[in-house]
Amino acid sequence: MKYGLMKLAAVILAATFILSISPSETFAQGGGGRLDQEISGTDDIISRAQSIMETCGNARGRELLKLALKFQDQAMSEMGQHPLMSYRYTRQARQRALEAIKACQQSDENENLVQRQLELTDDLISRLSESLATLNRPMAESIYNASRDQQRRAWEFYHNHQYRPALRLSRQAEKTLRRLAEFSGAGENVLGKLEQQLRQTEQIMERTGDLLLDCGNDEADKLFDQAQESLDRAQAAAIAGDLDKAENSLRQAQRLSNKVQDLCAGESSLERVLKQLQSEMEMASGPIRDSGNSRALRLFEEAGEYLSHARNACDKNDTEKCAANLKAAQLNLEKAKRLAGL
Repeated sequence: MKYGLMKLAAVILAATFILSISPSETFAQGGGGRLDQEISGTDDIISRAQSIMETCGNARGRELLKLALKFQDQAMSEMGQHPLMSYRYTRQARQRALEAIKACQQSDENENLVQRQLELTDDLISRLSESLATLNRPMAESIYNASRDQQRRAWEFYHNHQYRPALRLSRQAEKTLRRLAEFSGAGENVLGKLEQQLRQTEQIMERTGDLLLDCGNDEADKLFDQAQESLDRAQAAAIAGDLDKAENSLRQAQRLSNKVQDLCAGESSLERVLKQLQSEMEMASGPIRDSGNSRALRLFEEAGEYLSHARNACDKNDTEKCAANLKAAQLNLEKAKRLAGL
């Protein structure tokens, strides 16, 4: 700021004291000469506000200053015939000019706060670029690039004096980048598991979509659309760095997909569901065994037994028993995957 805070405080205090005096008391003490002093004092404060506004750039401050000038012009025009009205106008002009100065002061404080936040996020982006080069994870790179784009937009808002959205975007980018920094070290396996879950769910959705073609069930169509929306949310959350939300959305997509399979698992499609479940178990076998979770492994093995019973029942055209064993195998596999962190 180009003026001292102490001097500004003194100006505001003096103005407040003057404005506290009623118009009748003012004119009783000095008449027309007193009015001249009031208008001159307001001119001084407006002049200060104009000088400050040259480097401030605060939109509200500029509007308040325009209003102050308007009131002061009215005070000047009423000075001869209506001195009391003139006094009231100059008092309003002075108040608006003081508010403009205060708005500018607050704007400078906000600008400094946003600038510090932007610099903090820039530093985080710079430090992460090197560690991500050794991580070699496509998802990590997507999250990093999305955060960097957020930061770029934050700077654009800042340069346009839009400090609130600039602060919000930069803080979001910082939060995401800090989570990414955790994953770039010991959390690398977290990203790897999530990438694997995304690929598995995409494959499940693709096979469920094929199953839906021969289903002809309206409810199944709606559930499949909901499952696709959940998968889309999971992908968006993963890119944004919200891995908890991504995992929850993936589980929701898988549950909805299973419901679609249940609705469409008629006599003509049981074999197709059986093959799909067999494929899912083959993909999950390695990660579940590598997890070291004994309960997950036991449930996975039980799912394999149910799947074998389902295959035997389907071969004998016992559709009711086949469907029941498929359902049990699906439930056990889902529980095993959750326990293994998949």
